[in-house]
Amino acid sequence: MNIAETNQQLQPGWRGRGLARLAVWLLLVWCGGVVAPAVAAPRGVSGPTEGQLKAAVVYHLTKFVDWPDSGGPTNAPLVVGVWGGGDFLPLLESTLSQAKPVRGHPVVAGRVNGPAELKGCHLLFIPTLAESRARAILQSGGYHGILMVGQSDRFCEVGGMVNLRMVDHLVRLEINPQAAERAGLKISSKLLRQATIVGAKDPVKP
Repeated sequence: MNIAETNQQLQPGWRGRGLARLAVWLLLVWCGGVVAPAVAAPRGVSGPTEGQLKAAVVYHLTKFVDWPDSGGPTNAPLVVGVWGGGDFLPLLESTLSQAKPVRGHPVVAGRVNGPAELKGCHLLFIPTLAESRARAILQSGGYHGILMVGQSDRFCEVGGMVNLRMVDHLVRLEINPQAAERAGLKISSKLLRQATIVGAKDPVKP
């Protein structure tokens, strides 16, 4: 399902598809309302996959970002796009089906196949890509007001805003706050304190 179809099918009170619940501990990796610098399964517990962990992180990122249209109707959705869909989209949909609204906004997901499908998107997740391909996507423009999240080497250095890195089976965050500011976004200082701050070596315009 792409972003346009997601918006067309959204109904008031929509809570996503009735997919299997993630393990309770997956949603307890956030301490005191602040994302932990790294998350992993408790010892002795069969934890979720890397994709499920990252899906939970993507959802919680929406709690720490102010968008230009944050003052819109409280029932308006926060839309998370997944570039190309792939295996990550159903994992994210499963996570969001159990997630609470963020500041009154339901969080929904959809597939994005290109810049023309970004209308109404608040966060775009770009799967692992070669640096040259990630740079090309970021430089194609049209991303003002969209939080660009990836999981590729040097993602933040080529203009991405948040990068999810697996280190010793832990999810760690890299953030480029300057790139977010250029896109008209404000990332909470609470989140910034939990991340590795990275500056773009070759800034691109959103």
